Amino acid sequence: IKQLQEKHFLEFDKRFGVLSLTTNPLKNEMWEKYSDNYAGICVGFDSSKMFPRLGGGCQVEYYDVLPDILESHTQLEEAHIQAYSKERKWEFEDEYRTQTFSYEPLTIKQRCVILPKECYKHIFFGMNISTEDKNAVIEVCNKEDLKVSYYQAIKLESGEVIQKQL
Repeated sequence: IKQLQEKHFLEFDKRFGVLSLTTNPLKNEMWEKYSDNYAGICVGFDSSKMFPRLGGGCQVEYYDVLPDILESHTQLEEAHIQAYSKERKWEFEDEYRTQTFSYEPLTIKQRCVILPKECYKHIFFGMNISTEDKNAVIEVCNKEDLKVSYYQAIKLESGEVIQKQL
């Protein structure tokens, strides 16, 4: 059974692509976990322009026990359960996902989506980003003529981290 499940998962993985996002760019836990402790960036998108190009999306549901995938589920039902279900310990992520699914294996090209410029809305810089990295991001945004607003994370004396518009 274990070998059959592993084979099934590998076949499913070849046909499935997902983009994980958060609804909250200010979450400290997200910056600590996914941005090298505030040394990276967070890109804010215009969801009304981005999601139609990606086939839509859905908020992740968090569970104490993940739902079972049954033999009676179709591949699309299975894809939805796998894409939009996570253990409750990840609830801090406030995750929203978009996904693609194909009955044939996806190529690398099919998994890579180039979004038009109007999809990009904000760039949030972590408080520990290097000046060199920050300048490089701004340079790329300017070169690509992205109309984004920039924000810088700042830690207040109270310990609270806020984003200040630049």
